[in-house]
Amino acid sequence: SAADMPTVGEKVQNPFDTLTSSASKLTPGSAGASVTWDYSFVPTSYSQIDSFDLPSTTPYAASFPTATVADTVFGTVGYTYFDTSGSAFTVVGAEQDIQGYLVAVVFKPPFLQMNFPGQYGNKSGGTSRASIPPEAFTYTGIDSVKGTITITYNDTIDAWGSLTSPYGTKNVLRQKHYEFDLDSIFVHS
Repeated sequence: SAADMPTVGEKVQNPFDTLTSSASKLTPGSAGASVTWDYSFVPTSYSQIDSFDLPSTTPYAASFPTATVADTVFGTVGYTYFDTSGSAFTVVGAEQDIQGYLVAVVFKPPFLQMNFPGQYGNKSGGTSRASIPPEAFTYTGIDSVKGTITITYNDTIDAWGSLTSPYGTKNVLRQKHYEFDLDSIFVHS
């Protein structure tokens, strides 16, 4: 439910494993009910703490007026903006540093992450599109750049059970996500 989604003030520890040897030991397991996943053996190469902030406290809030929470996954170079309502958790957009230029990417419609209540067997999908407006660009022979991204996705909550990681055991739903992205960049020379 919406109560299980990130809220303003929460922090999340994201461990990263950069060892290719452990990747071969990971399997998604089978779909179904009451599945047990054990990833307690996965090493941590480094860790990052991300926080969830009130969108109005970020420097890019004006581009995302419907966002209810922003995460710091991009650190000082941008945020991802989410909307948590009683019926869904969606990505409204992101502000990112692209080749040294800060650009707002607003998804229309928002990029659905999960409908509520999330339940075993639920299916969802759709298409979200974002445009990067023309930006001045200083590079030999180029004066401006614009772009688009179109995301087509289908999701199925295909399993539930318990997952053990180096941080403990949690009850989880597994969402199988299929995504096809089409990125286009237009350059004016």
